[in-house]
Amino acid sequence: MQPFIDIAVRPAYGKHLAVVTWNVQHRFLDGDFFVWRSVNGHKGWELLNEEPVHGTVFSDLKAHDNAFYRILLEHRGESYDSPIIGLYDKLTRDEYRAVRKMMNIEYETMVTGRQGIRMLLYTPLTSGVLAPGVDPHTKQRFSTGLPEDPELDSYGELYVGGFAAPLVTYVKLSQVSPYTHSDAEDKSATTTDQDFAARFLAFPIPSRGDLLIHPETDKRYAVGETTQGYYFRGVIPTAFDVKLSCLYLSDPRYRVPVPVLEPEPRSV
Repeated sequence: MQPFIDIAVRPAYGKHLAVVTWNVQHRFLDGDFFVWRSVNGHKGWELLNEEPVHGTVFSDLKAHDNAFYRILLEHRGESYDSPIIGLYDKLTRDEYRAVRKMMNIEYETMVTGRQGIRMLLYTPLTSGVLAPGVDPHTKQRFSTGLPEDPELDSYGELYVGGFAAPLVTYVKLSQVSPYTHSDAEDKSATTTDQDFAARFLAFPIPSRGDLLIHPETDKRYAVGETTQGYYFRGVIPTAFDVKLSCLYLSDPRYRVPVPVLEPEPRSV
């Protein structure tokens, strides 16, 4: 059985950075992925990650102009090779340069144009040790409270640890939409929530359920439906407009630790 459904290479942030993404059959998602690069796609393959990737995205910080990639999947004692894909297999060299320019405009507007806010994007784990309070058969939660052992905290998610390591990104909050709703039991009680319309860069790609944290204020948001994705030639994403929901302070995701970040490398 071939576990790989698709593999693609695209630019990120409009810089000389290649992002390798892949899709696999669902039952292989908990495998170990290793990314290999070659300058001609035939020989001289170089392993790019000593530690396996647990996910479907890898960033090549030293991409060559004529790079080829393949993914090795190790899953339950078996090994599987992906098809080989080149940097320009889905886009021509000129198209690749064009989309990189479009992405660079988004990036410059966000970062040096100071329209974006630096945030941390956390993606929920899709495999690992099931958290206390999760039914092992149905994967349904029957308890979201704080576990007796803090090391088993899942922050309300299905697996211990809750989220993969965060990625730094920039987001433009372009709209606030407050709305009021009544309590289902106490009709006289109302609560006002806020939804934000946010502009995301092309990478990392936001997904429903992701956690977004503004480290300076510790405000936390959940990614809702991706309302609009902008794609070059219908293949390469250049930006996303996303709906965010502001989390209550009582939400278990407020327990997720936040790393200390270096000062922002912005131009004056």
